Amino acid sequence: MDSLYIQFRNQYRKFPDSALVLGNKMLTISSQIDYKIGIAKAKESIARASMFKKSDSLSFELANEAFEYSKQVGADTILLETINVLGFGNYRIKRIDKVYEYNSLGRKYAKAFKNWDKLYVFTANAASLMVDLDEFEKAIEFFEECIQLLNRNPDDYKYAEVFIEISEAYYKKGILDQSEKYLSAATTHLTRIENKALNIKKDILQASLLIAGEEFIGSRKLLQKTAKILEGSSNNIDRINLNLALANLEFNTDNFEEAKKYADDALIFSRKTNYFDGQQSSLRLLSEINNRIGQHELSNVLIKEFIELKDSINFSENENKLRIALIENDFQNEQELLSLKIEKSKDNQRSIIIISTLIILFLTSGIYLIKKNANALKILNKKIADRQLELEEKTIKLDAANKTKDRLFSIMGHDFKGPVGNIQTLFNQYIAEGISKEQFQEVLPSVKTKIDHILFALNNLLSWGSAEMDGAVLNKVSVNLFEKVTNAIAFLDYMATAKQIRVRCEIAKDIKVYADEYHVEIILRNLLSNAIKFSSSGSSVNINSEELDERVETCIQDSGHGIPRSIQNKVFQENGYISTLGTNKEKGTGLGLKICKDLVTQNNGEIWIESTSMAGTKIIFSLPKFKT
Repeated sequence: MDSLYIQFRNQYRKFPDSALVLGNKMLTISSQIDYKIGIAKAKESIARASMFKKSDSLSFELANEAFEYSKQVGADTILLETINVLGFGNYRIKRIDKVYEYNSLGRKYAKAFKNWDKLYVFTANAASLMVDLDEFEKAIEFFEECIQLLNRNPDDYKYAEVFIEISEAYYKKGILDQSEKYLSAATTHLTRIENKALNIKKDILQASLLIAGEEFIGSRKLLQKTAKILEGSSNNIDRINLNLALANLEFNTDNFEEAKKYADDALIFSRKTNYFDGQQSSLRLLSEINNRIGQHELSNVLIKEFIELKDSINFSENENKLRIALIENDFQNEQELLSLKIEKSKDNQRSIIIISTLIILFLTSGIYLIKKNANALKILNKKIADRQLELEEKTIKLDAANKTKDRLFSIMGHDFKGPVGNIQTLFNQYIAEGISKEQFQEVLPSVKTKIDHILFALNNLLSWGSAEMDGAVLNKVSVNLFEKVTNAIAFLDYMATAKQIRVRCEIAKDIKVYADEYHVEIILRNLLSNAIKFSSSGSSVNINSEELDERVETCIQDSGHGIPRSIQNKVFQENGYISTLGTNKEKGTGLGLKICKDLVTQNNGEIWIESTSMAGTKIIFSLPKFKT
């Protein structure tokens, strides 16, 4: 059995089909003799080989089956291996949030099992994920935990690996003294072992630090040595990073044609391998090079591509950051709820002890003492009941707060971080003279659009968040509907103009509703924004109102594709959200209609949808009519 497993571990990466055969053989042998640990090991092996072959639904099903069986039979080490397989599978399909979730689960079990080697693996993975997501502080926390774990069981290879990653993280942040400090520590450990891959990473990073310190001769020698080592290598990431370092060196020594050659090569291979960090660095450097040699038009094209790529990556990263934040929130709340349950259990134990004591008193002291203590018992029982009720109320409030946090994270993650990150990137480029004044002015209209988007989202967040979390009091007044619709149209004019959509206001100038003025603004902006988002370019959006006896019904009608009936019933639901792209691929959070529902309901109104496929959508909401 052990020999089969050793064969499997040697084969599964390069020959997953052969490894599958070995895994099934292990399963047959272990099942025949009812060797449960062997069965768990075989199931994990089959799942691992399947996942390396193809990360599909069958592979995940096999991995989950191995996980549950390992947990059932108490195969602790195999359980940790299956978690690792699940994390690897999600990494292959780019579900970074799930990777982090399984890393967190692995860390939890590894601590419980006191398996420090596996805890190191999961912690190092978490640190690398945080670096990829540009969560610098969290990455450093995980790296420091890795070092503490290595101090338990020193390993020169792992020390070098971690110190290089920390050095690289500090280098990306521009904290060069710390980068040099950790790279020096890595070098010390690398002198004790032979590892070509780590030495290449170390030398490229060392050369980059030398370039930053304007030590160009030393950097050139180091990069030339690395280039010879990499001749004939199939490691595209190392080749890309080498060419980027060489391009940076030539650029800083005013050899622009050579710099362009290396940067072009880095861009080509980055695109082939979908190495987004390489693409960003190449595009930014090529834009700077072409700007310096007078190729301003090409420089403009490259910087625009860079910003678009950055925008796309930021959106993906922010989704993962959001999901990871929610995962961390769930783990934290799990601990809080567990504490509450423990506290409740202790109260129950205390009550049992007290009642048992009273029973003993009854047996030993007679009915007289029981009567004497009856009132005390009633008081005590009431205190226990009140305490349990208090704990239950805390649990309910905690659950409600968690839901509110989830929704707040959703709004912030989708609506703020992407646009803010892009604006920051643009200004950093301008300040560092990476783009010219003309280029900067050319992209200013898109910056204004992003700022408008942030302000719009901020209004949503403040209005909905304060109502949900603080119980904000409504300030109902007479609200002129025509004025508010006109303001909303002006506010979103940039969206309508970009798609050549005509927005018609057909509301009488004297119609007034009795509601919170700020809420009415948020409702109209959200509904009008959605209507523009889902309308085709060149079409129109109509807004009209009808006065009834006690209320005013307002309808915002677009000319888009309509909302399917299966979705109409879900868009106002409390849990989850549905987000779809607009007709021009505009991104959204899927929370706008829920915010409208919340605010309309708070103002004693109603909101509903009337939509037919391919015939547009009407969103209608009613609010109480203002009576003079």
